[in-house]
Amino acid sequence: MTQSPFRPDAVHYKVVELSMVTDETIEHAVNMWTGSGWIFDQIQFVVRDASRRPSMAFLFFLRPVQQGDEPTFEQLRSQKEDDAIDDDDDDDDNGLIMSPDEGDIVWN
Repeated sequence: MTQSPFRPDAVHYKVVELSMVTDETIEHAVNMWTGSGWIFDQIQFVVRDASRRPSMAFLFFLRPVQQGDEPTFEQLRSQKEDDAIDDDDDDDDNGLIMSPDEGDIVWN
């Protein structure tokens, strides 16, 4: 019997933040990430007290971990340092979605 390449107990998660919440931005994000192999899991809206319209949305995606797909400690540490550097420039990123292709930015 052939063993599956997926570990049933391990899942990678992807969280995508949308600062501009419209049907087009949600549709674009879902199509982009599911097209690159991620499975849409759920969406959470952030609503302010003064308005019913969501001010932000968080989309959650997942995919099974393939054997040998787990990052090493050094890869995680390097990614964390890169993310910390990138976070300093995120003050004016309204309408941007991070692309599944190695940090490319896609304008909405």
